[in-house]
Amino acid sequence: MLAAWTYFFPASREGAKPRFDARLSRIGPTGQQDYTFPILGWSKNPIGLLDGNMVLGEANIRYATNGKHLVSFEVKSGQVNWIRETPSGELKLQGALADGGLLLSAQGRIVYFNREGNGVELPQTVAPIKDGDIGLAQFDLFDKTPSKPLQLRDVQPFGISGAFLAVEDGAPAGTGKLIQSMLN
Repeated sequence: MLAAWTYFFPASREGAKPRFDARLSRIGPTGQQDYTFPILGWSKNPIGLLDGNMVLGEANIRYATNGKHLVSFEVKSGQVNWIRETPSGELKLQGALADGGLLLSAQGRIVYFNREGNGVELPQTVAPIKDGDIGLAQFDLFDKTPSKPLQLRDVQPFGISGAFLAVEDGAPAGTGKLIQSMLN
């Protein structure tokens, strides 16, 4: 079992300032192991829910975010593989992929990260019209000119081919329908 929590370190007499640390506890048949992540807490609200902060990938790699930083962490060894920081906006995990990579959304675009931490924005996504949504590019069938992007509120990858299921935003930005698409 894994448990994520935010630790509050109060100020000390030696001059250390108070701070929040992002912690992870692995509880198994041999006991408990605690790890500290190199990020300042899990969320803006230190007592908020953490259900969207982590996803387990292939080979026991856990991807975690506090919305600003993305961390790749090997669960068994406790080693942080890499950490990335977004220059602006907020990261939202979308899901782990069978190749060991990860899909996330940042500033309304889908970004693919491989297990080594190299990220690339997928060209099928564009800046959304509504903050908090993901913009999926659409084109006119005849002249191929861009049209208004489809506003997605959630994307879930499946399979190894880059396919995903998504939920379109509801009214007034969309119709709330389920969408299946290929990213390749």
